Amino acid sequence: MVILLVGPAGSGKTTLGSRIAENKGWVHISEDNIWNEIGHPPHALRTDAGQQVVHARADEKIRNALDAGLNVVFDFLVYEDPPLRIDAYEDSLRRSGLPFVTRVLRPSVDSILERRRARRRPSGRDVDGRRHNAEHQLTCLASIDAERVIDTSNETPEETYARHFFHLVSLSQ
Repeated sequence: MVILLVGPAGSGKTTLGSRIAENKGWVHISEDNIWNEIGHPPHALRTDAGQQVVHARADEKIRNALDAGLNVVFDFLVYEDPPLRIDAYEDSLRRSGLPFVTRVLRPSVDSILERRRARRRPSGRDVDGRRHNAEHQLTCLASIDAERVIDTSNETPEETYARHFFHLVSLSQ
């Protein structure tokens, strides 16, 4: 089983992915870590060429984990509209005949900004710039069908896990 966990920066993807991976038989893979592995600067724009490299590495990591008998939660952010990267990862898994579900974390802009403040994330942007970035990333998710979207604005990661992921994790064990 693969869970594709999508959302803007600050939506809780990494925290939730790590929480899911606490369960026996699960591993968390983060696309951000793969970008770091290829030496991409953290706040630099992501290019199409880089995305192709990252996608290939992500596919390899996911397949290796599945071959080792593990379930995978793979988190990534979407920064384009329409969100073609969701389709690309889903198509890749579908072609391989691998079972997957996609869940999109979509908190409010204010919730994202509060989480970033609470984590004391350094950023060269001013508050207006961070707000604009969060709004842009949320806009990129506007076309996603509602059944895959989870509003995490007023939930802790543990509450989101219990309400939306516990049953998925339990089914795959």
